[in-house]
Amino acid sequence: MKLRLNGYTYARIAMRANVSRQRVQQVLAPPRPIRDFVVNKHDGKCAKCGLYVGKSGHVHHAGNETETYNDIENLELLCLTCHRGAHRDLVNGDLNVSPASFIEEGRQKRQVRRHAHLERRNENIKRYRERGMTLRALGKMFKLSHTQIANIINGK
Repeated sequence: MKLRLNGYTYARIAMRANVSRQRVQQVLAPPRPIRDFVVNKHDGKCAKCGLYVGKSGHVHHAGNETETYNDIENLELLCLTCHRGAHRDLVNGDLNVSPASFIEEGRQKRQVRRHAHLERRNENIKRYRERGMTLRALGKMFKLSHTQIANIINGK
């Protein structure tokens, strides 16, 4: 728990302890009755932005005191965006980061991943076509029309 209080991530603690990140998270998480109490205390809404998250919300440890780490007063319910923001604040010391900036950052990351995925798909289509696969077969394989396949092959 000292590592967590010193700002270590679950993944970093797991590497040091030679266990999975999920196991570290299970060990350090508050017990189910406390989690349910926190959800009810906040009426299932994020304590920062008010978004309804129900039981899927994240229980956040507001303070870093060892004695009160899992005390009810130290726990708050947060949505994913606000929870990430709270931990980014702890790491960067930046207390003025808005949840909107995290949403935008996530959108940009998804866009980059999507672009990379499409590039790999297009390379695979061209490779299969060079090996003699028909446009119709490629269309079925990649769930695209033969026109879309032809456009990819022709670089349009």
